[in-house]
Amino acid sequence: MNKNYFLLLVIATLSLYVNAQEISPLVTFNGNFDYKAFGNTMNLQENGGGGACDILAESAATFELEDDQFVQAAYLYWAGTGTGDFDVALNGIPITASRTFEDSIDENRVFFAAFYDVTEILQNQGPGDYTLSELDVSDQIPAYCPSGTNFAGWAITVIFRDFDLPLNQVNVFDGLQSVSSTVNTLEIELENLNVIDNEDAKIGFIAWEGDAGLAVNETLSINGNLLSNAPLNPENNQFNGTNSFTGANDLYNMDIDFYDIEDNINIGDMSATIQLTSGQDFVMINNIITVLNSTLPDALIALDNATVECQARDVFVTYTVSNEGTEALPANTPIAFYANEILVGNATTTAVIGIGENLTGTATIVIPTSIPDEFDLIAVVDDTGNGTGIVNETNEDNNESEPLEVNFNSVFIAAPPQDFIVCDDASNDGVEIFDFTSNATLAIGDQTNVTLTYHFTQEDADNGVNPINNPEAFENSENPQDIFIRLELYADTSCFASVPFMLEVIPLPIIEALDNTEVCDDESNDGVAIFDLTFQNETILNGQSEVIITFHLSEEDALSGENPIADPETYENIASPQIIYVRLTSRRLEGCIAVSSFTIEVDDIAVVQNSLEDLIRCDGLENDGVDTFDLSINEALATGNQTDVVVTFHISQEDANAGIDAVLNPSDFTNTSNPQTIFLRIVQDEDNVCFSTDSFLLKIFEQPIIPVLNNQRVCDDISNDGVSQFDLTLQESEVLNNQEEFVISYHLLTNEALTGDNPINTDEIYTNITNPQEIFVRLENPLDRDCFDVKSFMLFVDATAPTITLPDIVQCNEGFERSIFDLSENIDDLNLDAQEFVEGYYFNALDALNQENPIENPFNYTNTTSPETVFIRIDDDNPDTCYRLAKFDISIENCPPFVPDGFSPNNDGVNDTFEITGIQNVFDYRLFIYSRLGNLIFEGSMDDGFWDGTPNKGFGGSELPTGTYFYVLKLYTDDYDDITGWVYLNR
Repeated sequence: MNKNYFLLLVIATLSLYVNAQEISPLVTFNGNFDYKAFGNTMNLQENGGGGACDILAESAATFELEDDQFVQAAYLYWAGTGTGDFDVALNGIPITASRTFEDSIDENRVFFAAFYDVTEILQNQGPGDYTLSELDVSDQIPAYCPSGTNFAGWAITVIFRDFDLPLNQVNVFDGLQSVSSTVNTLEIELENLNVIDNEDAKIGFIAWEGDAGLAVNETLSINGNLLSNAPLNPENNQFNGTNSFTGANDLYNMDIDFYDIEDNINIGDMSATIQLTSGQDFVMINNIITVLNSTLPDALIALDNATVECQARDVFVTYTVSNEGTEALPANTPIAFYANEILVGNATTTAVIGIGENLTGTATIVIPTSIPDEFDLIAVVDDTGNGTGIVNETNEDNNESEPLEVNFNSVFIAAPPQDFIVCDDASNDGVEIFDFTSNATLAIGDQTNVTLTYHFTQEDADNGVNPINNPEAFENSENPQDIFIRLELYADTSCFASVPFMLEVIPLPIIEALDNTEVCDDESNDGVAIFDLTFQNETILNGQSEVIITFHLSEEDALSGENPIADPETYENIASPQIIYVRLTSRRLEGCIAVSSFTIEVDDIAVVQNSLEDLIRCDGLENDGVDTFDLSINEALATGNQTDVVVTFHISQEDANAGIDAVLNPSDFTNTSNPQTIFLRIVQDEDNVCFSTDSFLLKIFEQPIIPVLNNQRVCDDISNDGVSQFDLTLQESEVLNNQEEFVISYHLLTNEALTGDNPINTDEIYTNITNPQEIFVRLENPLDRDCFDVKSFMLFVDATAPTITLPDIVQCNEGFERSIFDLSENIDDLNLDAQEFVEGYYFNALDALNQENPIENPFNYTNTTSPETVFIRIDDDNPDTCYRLAKFDISIENCPPFVPDGFSPNNDGVNDTFEITGIQNVFDYRLFIYSRLGNLIFEGSMDDGFWDGTPNKGFGGSELPTGTYFYVLKLYTDDYDDITGWVYLNR
């Protein structure tokens, strides 16, 4: 079953851009069949070669068929350049593609093909002219013309019957795959052939985009043998725009060809290998047809009838096997029968079935009890029982019959009867009275032609003897005991159905006497504790296995089974004492129970009344972590107002829980580790059972030590007020001395340092409030605030000398009230001694004090205002001596301009203008230039720049010759008179 008659394997590597569909089987015809193909191109000429980029939207071809030949099937294919036109017309009949294909050379050159079954059209219209129209790719071909890949065309493959032909196997394959210069081999393997004669064997193709002008290794072979159809299709140019059926060679860029393969396939062959190659031309294969002498049977089966007998599992089947193939179906072809898709029987054909003949057979099938009484029966011919056959057929998918519905019984049990399970009485003897007549309604259902009886055995029920006379008050004789129902037809007592049900007496659960339980209270002594109510479950069960234990707070709940305690293993009591009720329920029967009870009670416990105190010491100078402690300090805290209690101390929780190895002298205990946990146990003296424990720590902290600290000394600012700023943390590393876990704080008073109160905020620079001033440093172990050390150091603010005033420095205005100063010009007036030196130059006394914002280049400094004050800081090599300050002003004055007596405006970059020094951006001036004859030849101001020897008066812009010229310089200031003179202009 489900065997593919032809398997097409494509073993070619496809192009990276190809979205092609593998060529695969479409349909197979077995009988007196052959095929023809016709069609036409839409190209006006073969593409490429620089021809016109035009294409038709319709073309025609003639279909010829002899009088004794009949169209069996016809398939239209059309293809072209671009993404596709899938709506066309054949002889004016609109057609929309039912299947489409696509392929490509690269991402910019894609092609399409389409398919439609036109069998009905050709059967109605017969031989004659056919026109395919409305195939329009004209808007897409321009992009393909430069590469010679613009095309469109159509072809129809026609399968026809001719009773003068031998029995052939015609296979139609299609898809869309290509060969080209990049993917130059396409190999196709045809399997499961059955060649009985190679006479007139042939293979045909529909191919697109072949070029007659390209013939580079363009071959077609079968079983390794090259094919040709000379002169139409040479060996090396198979796809060249030809039609083998008509002999046409102007089928531009498409091929409708077939080849004789008699010498390339042998009788008995079961497969054939087809290979196409191309070294240059891009060719797409759309359709392949093979015509081979090959005959096979085609078996079909139908279930004619199925009969059954009452209460039997046998089915008597009549079936008919027919052969619609082209070869006789052999005898002993297997047949399998399936009930609800489960194999239930097998048979074989008893004789050879000829072509077009049939054979009727019978079989008796025994249906297993696992199959319902009503089921669907099917038969499958050529099936050995596991879905596989032994006969090659033309169609492997038509071997299964239509299902036939089968119903075994005319009398049946409508619904399964119920079992009757009851709880035994106190005697627990396993015997009770039953009324099981309610099962009659279940078994009969809506059947009206039946009689029901009850029996002790299956044999009695089958034979209809020894019925039970008192089903409404029946006392069982066994436990459990089966009772059998017999349901028979009025009209035919031999047709009956039977079914058993069960009577069972469940033992009554029994609970023996239970133990009460007591627990110690927790520290709250509130009479509430956690109980495990399941502590005596083994006693409750007492070997009874098919029972469930539940616990309840009231007897009513226990009897009803309601409100069981959710988590009996961690139950918290609500009273002390409290009764707990136990229910024992049979797993087989919920109403079969026993109920008992026990008491739970909470006893008072000695508790630790107050929080215990950790005993902490600050270690001595030896810092060895060992000291002596009085543990009994915590005894009074633990006891509180409790009387008649005993307190002991232990070095482990285990010893405290067990009450062993108590510390012998708790008032004089030396620790053995640091830190060390001590466990206290307090217990009621009268019973020594209900106790509590708590713990506290013994801990010895390391003693911080501060070394001797250095005083801090700074110079006062010019105010000499004895107030300055200090960084108190300068000695922090010395204070810590690698004691990084300790905390440093700074204080103004001794008592504040001792208590750690009011620390100075060291995130800010500290300003002294007295001079001198003592600062107290506290180094504290953060684990114990009482473990600390305190030392102090002094702050001193030394007075500074008065500021020295030096002579001012005055310089000529170089423009915009600016000039370049050497600020060290008057340094000799300081009379520095051998240990003194100038530390730097500053704009104000505060910057000099703090040594901030110094003047970057004091020896080449350009002023920003006039006048401007400068401060000099003088330091001394002696660290105990304060610095000195000196100050002076720098200012600007307008100096007389300097007028040169000549210049040479020859553009050599040297002395090209009449440049007057000290005038630009200093004075508001005007310059007048006169010739020797007294004519004004130039007038300019600061905005005009220096004179370059070109007149702007009189001469009209011509260059002036070499010679002497006279000038008048008006300065427009009260400080200086106008300046006159001459200048020599040298060309």
